[in-house]
Amino acid sequence: MSDLKPNTDPDIQCRGTVPLKNGYLTCGCYVRAEAPDPLRHQEVPGFDNMSNESLRQLIVKRYMKSGFNNCRIQPLKMMYSDKPLQLFVDPNVKPVAIHKAAIIPIHLKARVKADLDRDVRLGILEKVDVNSPVRWLSRMLVTMKHDGSPRRIIDYKRLNEAIPRQTNITQSPFMCASACPPNKKKTLLDAKDGYHSVVLALGESREVTEFLCEFGRYRCVGSGQGLICSGDAYTHRFDNITSKFSNVVRCVDDSLLWEDDLKSSFDLTCRYLSTCSRSGINFNRKKFRFAEDTVDYVGFTLTKDEIKPAASMTESIRNFPAPKSITQARAFFGLVEQVSFAFSKCADMTHFRHLLSPKTKFVWTEDLEREFGLAKASIVRKIHKGVTMFEVDRVTALVTDWNKEGQSLGLWQKHCNCNGPVTIVCCRGGWKIVFMSSRFNNDAQSRYSPIEGECLTLYWAINKADYFLYGCDKLYVGTDHKPLLAFFRKDDPKPLDHIVNKRLRKYVSEIGELRFSMFHIPGASNFLSDSGSRFPTGKSGSDRGEDGPNPPIRQSANPPIKMGLKYGQVLYGHL
Repeated sequence: MSDLKPNTDPDIQCRGTVPLKNGYLTCGCYVRAEAPDPLRHQEVPGFDNMSNESLRQLIVKRYMKSGFNNCRIQPLKMMYSDKPLQLFVDPNVKPVAIHKAAIIPIHLKARVKADLDRDVRLGILEKVDVNSPVRWLSRMLVTMKHDGSPRRIIDYKRLNEAIPRQTNITQSPFMCASACPPNKKKTLLDAKDGYHSVVLALGESREVTEFLCEFGRYRCVGSGQGLICSGDAYTHRFDNITSKFSNVVRCVDDSLLWEDDLKSSFDLTCRYLSTCSRSGINFNRKKFRFAEDTVDYVGFTLTKDEIKPAASMTESIRNFPAPKSITQARAFFGLVEQVSFAFSKCADMTHFRHLLSPKTKFVWTEDLEREFGLAKASIVRKIHKGVTMFEVDRVTALVTDWNKEGQSLGLWQKHCNCNGPVTIVCCRGGWKIVFMSSRFNNDAQSRYSPIEGECLTLYWAINKADYFLYGCDKLYVGTDHKPLLAFFRKDDPKPLDHIVNKRLRKYVSEIGELRFSMFHIPGASNFLSDSGSRFPTGKSGSDRGEDGPNPPIRQSANPPIKMGLKYGQVLYGHL
């Protein structure tokens, strides 16, 4: 790597796709180096006259060769500060080995091979000697990303059934966000390539991760994204590395640091970056925020003196359009009844209850408009309370729905003592809403088949609510589309190589990284998600959720609902 050219542009994005030069790939990034000693504010000339952004750029420049080196060419610095990850494969489970490689489209073969070579060079993968026995062997499949580049998928579904989770205790997002005291300067750091930097133990733990493709057999050196224990192993090691820091809290990849002023913020950030970088943790320089008064962190907005759910948490309800027919009005009342049963029975909903009579003619009155606004405010309060009182060890259910118009999700937690199969309609008031979101379909998504649309919505919902889902060992997913259960049922789920539809294969493989049980909820009972997909409010976007063009959002006559939680305030009782 001696001929890699230093880069002077801190915003350069290395993709590892540049030509060969003298036998080495050159991308313009800095050569990876050991992190420097922490810089103190006293050592910076003219510190008092520097702006917040100037200090941020100074930190980025100082750690461009180490903590902020996002090069995709050079070997990653691995997490060697702890024991290598042992997978503990159950010896009673019969190994599953496939012996036929999936076909790679001819126009993608060269790129796939280059990507495999790159990951071998990064130290993430290693080539397997042909003269070695096969026990576990998974299949690699290739699909296309939106930009036309290949996406490699390793089907570890059967292997994950033989590997136990290595549970690591993590705090809920609200507990992380509320750990920061008021009137502090807040710094955000987002770790990058985390799972890959967790080293697998030599021997069986690497051997069972072997996969087959047209170019031969490969195995993982760093923990793969599809392995069920990767998340716990990563957070455990990250916890050990940062255990001696104060004024720091972390939720998986996202670190929040706080101090009283710029000077102490600068010192803490440099110490944190030096410690983490030397231990094999790399950070995304584009997501680095330094010493700001207001930041968005794990679904919450932290201001100088207030913690409140980010606007996206309640946007779907706040912008929900007024019903225009008796059917829509009854659907909205069903939504209110599902989320806030007690409120649906109070005097403030008298006129809405009147619409339930089949003899009632639909006329939108001022009384209904008033009740409509009160109902939305009640649901927002329920979501606000659900987010702030989220419990990590409680049964959690993600319920989704797709419609030609849009997509919607509802995240619930169980507070009842009902026995039997898990479903959010087991009783009235037994499940509390935590989070709701919806978005318009883009032009392509509106033309998806129902099974594609439902699977897309689940894929988007998992990425949208990932802070609440990853690492949850009591997670359930509800859908009103029965064919979707075939891909995620506990017994004999449909293998990836049997899914002919490439779009579905991509969604199922990405979703497969999360372990959950799926249940069916009748469409007539799925009020929240069904209403959200029929009357979406969020911007359309890519499959994963990045924003696209502004959709024609329906505007409500009601003013926006403002919700906030003062630092140190905890909500109790019923709303």
